Amino acid sequence: MNKEYILVSLKTNKQVKVGDKVTDFRGESGILTDVTPHTGANGHIYMDGNRYYPSVIGCKFVEKPLYVIVRHREEAEDYNTVEVLQRRLFHDEDKAKQWCKELKSEAVKWAKTVTGEDPKTISFEVVPLTPE
Repeated sequence: MNKEYILVSLKTNKQVKVGDKVTDFRGESGILTDVTPHTGANGHIYMDGNRYYPSVIGCKFVEKPLYVIVRHREEAEDYNTVEVLQRRLFHDEDKAKQWCKELKSEAVKWAKTVTGEDPKTISFEVVPLTPE
């Protein structure tokens, strides 16, 4: 199975993309020009055309997450209860956000006309399903 990987910062756990300005462990800055991903420390990154391991810029490769749309049902101090909607998984976060926006629009219409629910209480969001 061919899995897709993305480069993430070890400090922020956010994705680092080609074109981003990065800093190596010596404090030298450069532009991330290419990546050849594999899991963890395997694979390489290219900063200003030179090849390095991702750890040189404080990063690692991780499996690309799947995204799911959830509806908040109840909140408590230490947890959120959510309902996973439509059993759809998305590889592309932007597509998931677009679907979420459309779903919210339809839910607001439904609430106003059928259930009488206050549309302001309807809360959907896109969350990543990432393995630990």
